Amino acid sequence: MLNTRQLHYVITVANEKSISLAAKKLLISQPSLSQYIQKLEKELGVELFERTNPLRLTYAGEIFLRSAKKMLNTEEEMNRILKDISEEKLGRIIVGTGYYNSTVFLPQVIETYFKEYPDVKIEVVEKIEPKLKELARNGEVDLVIATEHVEDSDFQEIPLAQEEFLLAVPKEIAQKAMAGEAAEDLSYVDITVFCNAPYIILGIQVYINRLFDEICKISGFTPKNALTCTSLNAAYAMAKAGVGITIVPYSTYRYDKSENVAYYKIENNNVVRGLNMYYKKDRYLTKTMKRFIKICMELAEESF
Repeated sequence: MLNTRQLHYVITVANEKSISLAAKKLLISQPSLSQYIQKLEKELGVELFERTNPLRLTYAGEIFLRSAKKMLNTEEEMNRILKDISEEKLGRIIVGTGYYNSTVFLPQVIETYFKEYPDVKIEVVEKIEPKLKELARNGEVDLVIATEHVEDSDFQEIPLAQEEFLLAVPKEIAQKAMAGEAAEDLSYVDITVFCNAPYIILGIQVYINRLFDEICKISGFTPKNALTCTSLNAAYAMAKAGVGITIVPYSTYRYDKSENVAYYKIENNNVVRGLNMYYKKDRYLTKTMKRFIKICMELAEESF
């Protein structure tokens, strides 16, 4: 009969691809862990790892790993249900989100949440959105906050908000384009006013870049590319430093407004950014998780 420790040991060795690295992480000696794995393989009658550098799972090892993760997830679900029944305000929530949402929307949510549940441990996992979906499917994150729709029947999606995009224009560039006096924040402008200004473009794999392309096509406008960044955070930092213009969601203006930047709404633009939350349908939601979701919904409605 397998026990939880055996499962954790094999999963850690598989993740680290090294007995020595796994031993350090598990806080046991390398010889002890090596003997433990060899003993388990003997009991099972199969080898779980090819003794290469780095270690590789055998086919039997891959089967064992998938089953081990399912068994641990089942045990974790049971513990959550029992903890929920006891009505303790304890536990852990693992939230997956993109790099931008982790710095803008999520901090406000967690600040509010901790006022009610100060003893709940929250872990934030930052990844690109396709990777977050994979982690949610494997049970490695509980809830995901994302911009793209999940479009998968295995998941329950909760729309949180939609927000428009703003032009984030360094004030020096704004004053030059507008003959000395920049318009007030959140004024509507024709994007072609800034046709000669440098733009900070997001990489072609970035979701917001695709939306910006739509905005430009609607306006019949091709931006002058001064710099390409791979994240919205980096592009916005460049705009704040005066390098060029970029686009940002409205939440940036609400939560991270800069005195060095003028923020404008874009005329004739109906392209918006969604903000959604999702989780795997068979994931048991504790009372503390349900309250976290509720706070996300409340703050999103209030903010956007």
